[in-house]
Amino acid sequence: LIASAILDRLNQDLIRDFQKVKNQNGMDIALCIVDREKMHLQYAGACSPIYILREGSLIQVKPDRIAIGTTVAGKIRNYTNQEIPLNTGDTVYMFSDGFADQIGGELEDKFMYNRFRALLTEIGCESMENQAALLERHFTEWKGNCEQLDDILIIGFKI
Repeated sequence: LIASAILDRLNQDLIRDFQKVKNQNGMDIALCIVDREKMHLQYAGACSPIYILREGSLIQVKPDRIAIGTTVAGKIRNYTNQEIPLNTGDTVYMFSDGFADQIGGELEDKFMYNRFRALLTEIGCESMENQAALLERHFTEWKGNCEQLDDILIIGFKI
């Protein structure tokens, strides 16, 4: 399996299906395939990065800026397959944009990705169970009385 080939196929299928219903929307996706024996990760992203926390530093792996189900200037573009070596103890995070886009805080502004990355770095030494609880607590405190704007999905796994 090749991560980018999976996204390429999904993109082609959705473009075809979306054209039938005149849909101009696309989807953001981060797709990872982990080979534990070779200690590497394949990643292909459609507008959705991944973060790898390694020894206290957060590495951002950037996606292609092409949403699934869309074309660029009328042409179907292929996604980039990125192979990333992994180290024992690395934590990989995949996520939707809902946490970073949430309105809240004293000024009722967006949480933003800089705060999100800082939060992941801060809590990354905790167990995955504790990280989930801390993320939920930070989100609830940030949101305050503001309405939740979007779905929130954060997947983290430790190597």
